[in-house]
Amino acid sequence: MDYVKLGKTGIKISRIGFGTWGISGDWGRKFSKKEILCLFNVAFELGINFFDTAPVYGNGYVEEILGEFSKNHKIIIATKIPGKRKPSLEQSVNIDECYNTSYINTVLSKSLQRLNRKYVDLLMLHNWHPQWNKTACRILQHLNKLKMEGKIRAMGISLPAWMNKGLDDLTHLALLDFVMVPLNLFQQWARYYLLSTAQKKNIAILARSPLDHGSLAGVLHRLESLPNGDIRKRKFQGKTLFETQRRVTEICKKLRIDLKKLPAYALQFCLAQPAVVSVIVGMRSEQVIRDNIKNLKINFTKDQIALGETFEWNRGQ
Repeated sequence: MDYVKLGKTGIKISRIGFGTWGISGDWGRKFSKKEILCLFNVAFELGINFFDTAPVYGNGYVEEILGEFSKNHKIIIATKIPGKRKPSLEQSVNIDECYNTSYINTVLSKSLQRLNRKYVDLLMLHNWHPQWNKTACRILQHLNKLKMEGKIRAMGISLPAWMNKGLDDLTHLALLDFVMVPLNLFQQWARYYLLSTAQKKNIAILARSPLDHGSLAGVLHRLESLPNGDIRKRKFQGKTLFETQRRVTEICKKLRIDLKKLPAYALQFCLAQPAVVSVIVGMRSEQVIRDNIKNLKINFTKDQIALGETFEWNRGQ
């Protein structure tokens, strides 16, 4: 496993991070504590030291288990401050409706209790709105204050899907250590609006949804086998399902690879982008963990990676 520095911090994280949303119960099946600890242990033994979670993942369930796991394992944990409500990109939303300093303090305090820690390695605002680029001064300054107090080691924000806008006009941009952004073969708007700026400012990019909720890993061929409540059954329906399947097939044809090799290509396309230090992948079985780590070792040519830019598709939410 390769490890890289998180931007201008001294924190070193694995090139693949364990995304924990899928095991929280929010995707139809709630994994037991024993199952989750087993998965964490396999990932750790294979070199993954970076785990991404949030208070809303199972209402703190995963944070509690990560806290127990971290007692005997040296890991880097990223967690989030969810907005008091989730802002919609289609609506004008004042940042005070979603975040204020006392609310942030309360949520962080509860996360620290569940994680059984005195500090969080990475803390980010979970729900960002581009309208806040000019109005978030007080909130970002407060996160920086928490960093100076030693309650967090690195601060950042998580951008919404299909934001299609950068952060060049963000006041106090330099305070950010990292930005989490949706990035995959279909959703590539960050390449135009964000990655170059991040590289210049030494702001690390964490790529979430690199496999597009599994569409780039063959999950669309077994949708019926997914548990009831799995969000992918809702996301991929009708014309969306058909067109996504068609495009996945076309990608494999153009790359001259079979579907089994596509996840490796999808991950490496993301990691080849400027400023991207790690991909956050949901992994719900030991075999998936092993497969994704092996995927980092499969070689693709520069021309193959460059071809990925032609697969962009603005599917929307």
